[in-house]
Amino acid sequence: CSRFPFIETFVQEKAKLYPRHVVQVSERIGMIPRLIMYDENDKPTIVQILKWKTEHIEEYLEEKIENLKKQVNR
Repeated sequence: CSRFPFIETFVQEKAKLYPRHVVQVSERIGMIPRLIMYDENDKPTIVQILKWKTEHIEEYLEEKIENLKKQVNR
């Protein structure tokens, strides 16, 4: 049984639905689950997702992707 079942569900079932340049999965034993997002200057923003449910991860990513699309279309 996983310590982070919602994150495991996202990794196993949902991550593959996103383009590879948007979502890449890296698993490290003992690490706290987190999202690392890079801006146009490759500056990382790290978000701890320890207690997030699968749908929260999806909503967060969709919001970020939508914001990026808006910036590109300006």
